[in-house]
Amino acid sequence: MENELQEIVEAFNKITPLIQQLFADPISFIITDREKVVGLLSHSKTPQNISIGDKLTGEEGLSLSMKDNRFVSMVLPKEFYGFSFKGVSIPLKDSNNTIIGALGIGINLDRQNELADISHNISGSLDQLAKAISQVTAGVLDIANYSKQNLEKMDKTKLETQNTDNVLDFIRNVAGQTNLLGINAAIEAARAGEHGRGFGVVAEEIRKLSSSSADSIKDRGYFTDHSKSYSQCFREY
Repeated sequence: MENELQEIVEAFNKITPLIQQLFADPISFIITDREKVVGLLSHSKTPQNISIGDKLTGEEGLSLSMKDNRFVSMVLPKEFYGFSFKGVSIPLKDSNNTIIGALGIGINLDRQNELADISHNISGSLDQLAKAISQVTAGVLDIANYSKQNLEKMDKTKLETQNTDNVLDFIRNVAGQTNLLGINAAIEAARAGEHGRGFGVVAEEIRKLSSSSADSIKDRGYFTDHSKSYSQCFREY
């Protein structure tokens, strides 16, 4: 049993320095027989209170792994050593499957905790960004809806304006036709001489009504330049 353990310790001393270089986090290795520490490769950022030859207390993870023949993992908070620390251990067995010792690994968790904090902060920032984007999106949708409503109102106003133009065109046409009717009536009254005098008065009133209608539209700014020619035409007669 002692020879087999000695072989394991010799292999441990050769291989652990190489293994240690593979880890980004500070890591230490320890190997024991059933009672004491027989091999150690420590790191400056892992616990330094263990030396080769130290007796086991029976409460360590190494002792528990040998006692229960199982893998043991323990995490110690920062208050113990000034940094977070995780220790894992497994029992070592000889060729007869008898437990002859234990192998333990200690890992400084500060770097992992820092990365976890950074990830948490990034996650929080992304959540805030997502909320901000959601609010901006809602605002854009509100603006889009508001713009759509305004466009609909503009289209409605345009249609109503077109309808108003149609009414005004109709009034202008009626005024023009009425004025022509009055002119023709006045001409006929003049031909009738004394007998057409009363009819001439009616014709003049028709022309005044036509001119008044055209001027009323003009005063409200409804006449175009083309419409103004109607009013000028009315005054000429």
